[in-house]
Amino acid sequence: MEPVAPNAYRYTFLIYLKAFARIPRQDPANLHPQAAATTGNDYFEYLDVGVHEPLLDELAADRQQDPDGGWHVHFLLFPRLSDPDHTGLYDSDIQSHALLTAPINSTFELCETTEADCIAAIQRCVGQKHYDGVLMTTCHLWPELKLRKWVQAVSPKTRFVGLQHGFVQLWSHYEARFESYDYLGVFGEAFTTRLSPEFQDRAVALSLPILDSYSAEARPEEESILFALQRDIPPDELRQLFQDIEASSGKKIILRVHPEHVSHYDVLRPIFEFSDPAEPLSRALERTSAVITSGSTLALASLSMNRPTAILRHLGGEEYEPFGIVADGMTAYSILQILIDIGNPFGVRLDGILEPYTGRPGRRVDDAYETLQALLVPPKRDATGAANMFSGWLRRILGGA
Repeated sequence: MEPVAPNAYRYTFLIYLKAFARIPRQDPANLHPQAAATTGNDYFEYLDVGVHEPLLDELAADRQQDPDGGWHVHFLLFPRLSDPDHTGLYDSDIQSHALLTAPINSTFELCETTEADCIAAIQRCVGQKHYDGVLMTTCHLWPELKLRKWVQAVSPKTRFVGLQHGFVQLWSHYEARFESYDYLGVFGEAFTTRLSPEFQDRAVALSLPILDSYSAEARPEEESILFALQRDIPPDELRQLFQDIEASSGKKIILRVHPEHVSHYDVLRPIFEFSDPAEPLSRALERTSAVITSGSTLALASLSMNRPTAILRHLGGEEYEPFGIVADGMTAYSILQILIDIGNPFGVRLDGILEPYTGRPGRRVDDAYETLQALLVPPKRDATGAANMFSGWLRRILGGA
């Protein structure tokens, strides 16, 4: 372990990431502790990483500002090669902190190395440096189900924090897998009560840090409606619905399909405009004046940008009932009525509705940072300097945006 200067604060924090990404076949040496991934794109779309991107930036920023203190941030990468449309994990910032890349296949099994070699590589990394915590950006599928056992075998004090994967979740699955993490980080306090009482004291509200990077003041660039979906509605059903919405609203529909399912809707390309999957979501929302989606977490981004948003009762869309934005049916009238009703008045009560589910607007990064620090850093360490550096960086980057 590197020597620590007297009275210096030093935290190490290993981040576990599983991407659904297309990457080239790599040299077998990619399991060396210093190996890094090599492709890149926008990474909000890939919920595993994007919603916590500002928090990861903050942890790394402390280290950059004071090489003798702050947080060490390193990454373990498990790309799922069977999802070729997902190319959003390997940004250069992540490359510079990657310790290991171990691709997995469609059934989440390692496909370019053995489990024994993967365990050895991870334990070698952990054995070389003490890690206070592992932030698991997904925590409900292999290999993360085994990761805690592997790491704590050589570093028993390292704490594991699983993360809520999306707005609509099957909470019993998290409970059944609690042996794979010490704590479960949820988007907001409202989600802690979704767990059974015996698990609630191990749930911590970490907010949705990415939402503070979206501006509610950004005016739409065009009168269009972004329709975001996965593969839950048949193309034939959508064709008539889109035509009815365009005819009734006078606005064009722009279809934004989950990258994994774009080809499923190719039959609609001659009729409707498609959003480029490579275009950052923030940019797509800047251009549009309203959003329609199902139970997607994307709705939280559109609401944060003060875009009128209507939710369909697909893929758990009814979970948005407390927001008052769920359409009664799959008709143009029902959907447009929601968009009209929430219009301007919705912006006034937006923050109050979002806060219990996503954290305090404008404070989400700070709160997540402080919560993790309190959870993982032993009290005897002096964290004042790190917190002050973080606050200054936040004001410059987010406060002045």
